[in-house]
Amino acid sequence: GPFVMLLLCAARPAPASRRSAPAKMLRNIDRCEALIFTTSSAVDQPTSRLRRGVSRLLAEASDDGALVALLEPPGSPEHEPLPGAVTWPTNAAEPTVAELTSL
Repeated sequence: GPFVMLLLCAARPAPASRRSAPAKMLRNIDRCEALIFTTSSAVDQPTSRLRRGVSRLLAEASDDGALVALLEPPGSPEHEPLPGAVTWPTNAAEPTVAELTSL
């Protein structure tokens, strides 16, 4: 069946003195069909720029022909766009099981 990668990250802000950890994809022998980010997993909150590693993951997904999506809660701050990603608005800060199921 299809393999979907969902990247979730804790919503707490990173300490000002340290950079956020790079985003990483779990490796699997199956081909990834979709790469789904939450805003907090893709964007560094203090700078509104893509987190380290996100551009590489986007390029890998593009090379594989995988769908890339961004789950974005209402009231999200302006941020750097995710090239090639479809934006799906959510009803709350973190997506609910029902919202993920309806994708």
